[in-house]
Amino acid sequence: MARGEQTSAETVLQDAIDDVLKVARGWFWVVVALGVTAMFLSVLMLTNRLMFFTLVATTLDPDTLVAAVALMLILGAVAIAFANIQKISILRISNYMARRLAVPAVLATAQRAGRPETLASTALSDIETMRQALSGPGSAALVAAVVTPPLLALAFLIHWIFGLLAVAYSLVAALLSLLITRAKKQANEASGGGQARATGLAADAIRSGEAVLAMGMLERLAGQWIEVTTAAAGEAWIAERRAARLRVVLEMMFGSFRGVFIVVSAILMANGLITIGVGVGAAFIILAIPQPFAAVGDFATEIGDGLAAWKRLKDMVRGSAMPPDGLAFPCHEGRLTVERLGFGYRGPTPPLFRNIDLTVEPGEIVAIIGPSGSGKSTLLRLLIGMMRPNSGGVYLDGCSVGQWDRRDLARHLGFLPQEALLSRGTAAEVISRLEIPDMPLVLDAARRAGAHETIVGLELGYATPITGQHQLSMGQRHRIAIARAVYGRPKVVVMDELAASLDQEGEADVARLLAVLRDEGTAVIFTTHRPGLLGVADRVLAIRNGALVAAGTESDAPRISGPKRRPAQIAAAGAGKGGAA
Repeated sequence: MARGEQTSAETVLQDAIDDVLKVARGWFWVVVALGVTAMFLSVLMLTNRLMFFTLVATTLDPDTLVAAVALMLILGAVAIAFANIQKISILRISNYMARRLAVPAVLATAQRAGRPETLASTALSDIETMRQALSGPGSAALVAAVVTPPLLALAFLIHWIFGLLAVAYSLVAALLSLLITRAKKQANEASGGGQARATGLAADAIRSGEAVLAMGMLERLAGQWIEVTTAAAGEAWIAERRAARLRVVLEMMFGSFRGVFIVVSAILMANGLITIGVGVGAAFIILAIPQPFAAVGDFATEIGDGLAAWKRLKDMVRGSAMPPDGLAFPCHEGRLTVERLGFGYRGPTPPLFRNIDLTVEPGEIVAIIGPSGSGKSTLLRLLIGMMRPNSGGVYLDGCSVGQWDRRDLARHLGFLPQEALLSRGTAAEVISRLEIPDMPLVLDAARRAGAHETIVGLELGYATPITGQHQLSMGQRHRIAIARAVYGRPKVVVMDELAASLDQEGEADVARLLAVLRDEGTAVIFTTHRPGLLGVADRVLAIRNGALVAAGTESDAPRISGPKRRPAQIAAAGAGKGGAA
C-alpha cells in the first residue's frame, strides 16, 4: 500500500479530532467570556447590596429604595438567564464533541488488534468521559478559575490582609479537597476489590459445587468469603471515616474563615483603615473566593479523566488506518484474489502475514483453519477491506476492495462476524442491513439461513424489534446474522466461525446452504472449528507461521476435504490462479 494511501486512510479520525480541538479553543474563549460576565454581574450585585447598606439605610429615601429593588430584580433575572445560557452553551459544545468523534472512533477500532466490539465500547466510554468532563462541574471549575484571579486582586486592593486571608484559606480548602477525594477513591477501590475477590470465590464454588459439598469444603469456603468481605469492608470503612473527618475539618475551616474575617474587619474599621461600607462589600467578595477550591479534588479528577480519555483517543490515530471513501467498481464474476498480502499490527510484534497469495473462483468454497490467535479473523477483515494490508492487496474482479465504496461493495459481499451481534431494528431491517427492507429478498435470505421459522414465531414476525437483549438465543441470533450476510445474494460471502452457535441440525442447514451457494456461483470463504463443515469445502487452507498453506498432508487430505470436492477443472483453475501459497 502506498504511503499516500495510508495517510489518506488515517485522516478521518484525525480530521474529527482537529475539528474538536478547533471547537475546544472556541469553547475556552466562551468560558473566559462567561467568567468575565459572571464577575461583572457579581460587581453589579455587590453595588446593589452596598446601596442597601449605605444609601437606603442612611437616607431612607423611597426613590432610592425603589431603584435598589428594581435593580435587584433586573440583576436576578439577568443572572438566571445567564446561568441558563451558560449551561446550554456548554452542553451544546460537549454534545458536538461526542457526535463528531463517535463514528470515526468506532470505525477506527476495526483497524486495531483485539476484539473490535470491546475496543469500540472503550472508545465510546472515553468519549462519554470527555463529554461529562466538558459539561459537568469541571466547566464550573474553569469558570471559577477565570473569575478568581480578579477577585483576589480586588481583595488585595481593599486591604493586603484580606488578600492574604483569601489566599491562605483557598490553599487549605484545596488541600483538604484533594485529601477527601483521595480518601473516597481509596474507599471505592477497597470496596470494589473486595467485591471482586468475593465474586471470584463464589464463582469458584459454583464451578466446583459438587466437589465442595462432597468433600465438606463449604464451611471453610464460607469462612474465606466472610474473611475477604470483612477485610474489604473494614478498609473501605476506614477510608470513608477519613473522608468524613476531612469534610468536617473543611466545614470548620470555612466557619473559622468567616470568624477571622469578621474580627479582622472590625479591627481595620476600628483603626479607620476601611469604612463600614467597604467592609460589608468586602465580605461578599472575599468570603466567596475559597468556595470553588473546596471541590478542586473532584474537579481535578473529572478533568484528569477527560484528558486521559482524550490522549487514548489521539493514540488511536497513530495505531489505526481508516477506510476512506472509495469508488463503485463493476463486479461481474465475483472472483476474489489476494496478491502478496502482508500485514502486521504496529509495534514490536512480528508480522502476522507474509506474502499471502490466494484466488477464490466464483462458486468455490474455501475453509481456513488455524489455532486461536493465528489471525483467522484478521485475515477475513483484510479480505473484505475493513483493514488495510501493509503490503500487497485484495482484489474483487481485479479492483482493490480497499478502494471500493463501502456501500457499493456491500451489494457484492456478505460478512458474518465471529460475534453474531445484531443491530437494533426490526427483524426485517436487521436482515436488510438497516436499509429499507426488500421483503422478497429478506424472506429469501431468512429461509436460506433457516431463520424464517424463528422470525415468524416472534410476536410481530418480521416487524418485531430486535432489542439486543435476551429475546433470542445465541443460535437464533446466529441464523439471523447468516441471513444478513446472504441478503441480496452477494457474489462473495465471508463467514467467521461459521455455525459456532448452532447445534447439529443447524450445522447441517449451514452445510446445505454452502452447497446451494456453490451451485449458484457464489464464492465462500469461512473459518470454523466444526470438522463436519470442512468436508463441504473445495479447499481447506491453514494459517502457519504467517503463511496460508494447504491443510494436512497427502494421507489425511481426503479426510479433511471430504467427498464433496469441486470438479477437477475448477480445482485446477483455482490452483493455477494462485491457490494457496
